[in-house]
Amino acid sequence: MSEQGMRGARIGDSNMSLSHLIYADDVIFLGDWSRVNAHNLLCILCCFYLVSGLKINVHKSNISGVCVSDEDISNMADILGCGVAALPLKYLGVPVGCNMARCSNWDVIFQKFSSKLTLWNARLLSTGGRLSLIKSVLLGSLPTYYMSLYKVPVSVCNMLESMRNNFFIGGDLGEKKMTWRMLKQPSDLWAIVIKELHGHYGGIFDDPSFKSCYSPWCGILSSVKTLKQKGIDLLSLCIRKLGNGTSIRFWDDIWCGHHPLKVQFHRIFMLDNDKSCCIARRLTLANWSNVLRRQPSGGIESYQFSELQHLIGTVELSEHNDSWQWSLDVSRGFSVAS
Repeated sequence: MSEQGMRGARIGDSNMSLSHLIYADDVIFLGDWSRVNAHNLLCILCCFYLVSGLKINVHKSNISGVCVSDEDISNMADILGCGVAALPLKYLGVPVGCNMARCSNWDVIFQKFSSKLTLWNARLLSTGGRLSLIKSVLLGSLPTYYMSLYKVPVSVCNMLESMRNNFFIGGDLGEKKMTWRMLKQPSDLWAIVIKELHGHYGGIFDDPSFKSCYSPWCGILSSVKTLKQKGIDLLSLCIRKLGNGTSIRFWDDIWCGHHPLKVQFHRIFMLDNDKSCCIARRLTLANWSNVLRRQPSGGIESYQFSELQHLIGTVELSEHNDSWQWSLDVSRGFSVAS
């Protein structure tokens, strides 16, 4: 071994020498590209073996060069008796030497997530089970590890979100997935036409009807029913987020609790003269006798009317428009311990 020993790689203006990186039993040696330097490294490893009894298996090691021709790298590998590793390479499970701003270099993440999700059949899992699986895969150690090192491109985030969404609402790979723009964008022309033909909310919350079953919209409603048969009840997770209360139906929509008020207070609902009224027309109501066909009688009617008044008494309207949101309760219908 020469007197200079192994010369590490020179880094920065001050020529700082970096010769090795160690993590557990994984080691990377860095140095000037020369046969003398490679020979000195082998001598160091031999001395390490004599002192510690731990022998490095050179045949399972690899060498790579930066700004070095492939021929020189192959010749050096033959001299050392090791393999050749081309850049980019993987170190501790993450790619090194590639531009992570390119979406193609995130394919390994997509493949890992896809393999994790496809190991489970969504139809065998409850809503809580699918949600927990998605969280463990997409919010687990794997993405955290990658994202702690590299800035994730927006398109990659969108792709991961799409994978999550498809698994949650679609269940089977290859099935056509559906979204809820009908609820999110009710003022669009196409949504208005659908409502004119199929009723309020386009018949989404109505019992399935098979008339005109060959129309595209009826096909979508049929998909909702199919998903429910697989255990994915999307409609039970759709609730209204209260704003000004002008587009949410007081009795029919789920906006206060997990069930419509017509289910929670059925006797009062039957007394209302305007069963399709919006929330704004009820929360601002000073005298309910103007909208009820008669006053609640004693017993269950009086009790339900009192409970309804108490429930909506603290609700406040805002100047914002009403909107839709998902209500995900992991514990509800969860068949696997979390």
